[in-house]
Amino acid sequence: MKTGRDEQLMGAINAEADRCLPDGVGEMDIRRIAMCLHERYPHRMAQEIESRLRLVMWSRGLFSTLQPDRHNLVTAAKG
Repeated sequence: MKTGRDEQLMGAINAEADRCLPDGVGEMDIRRIAMCLHERYPHRMAQEIESRLRLVMWSRGLFSTLQPDRHNLVTAAKG
């Protein structure tokens, strides 16, 4: 069930994606960001938050800013 906290969490996730450089100059540590967001939004597991972050970054075409993940989700989604 989606809650007001979920909407706040998605706002925070989108804010992190907004900080990302569109030209891919920088890299984001998705796991570190997910853990930080989990501390603020403990009602969702860090893995859920990480997955949501990856989805948002993927939907924005910001693949090159992501560090490789252990499941190769970004690589699989690209090709």
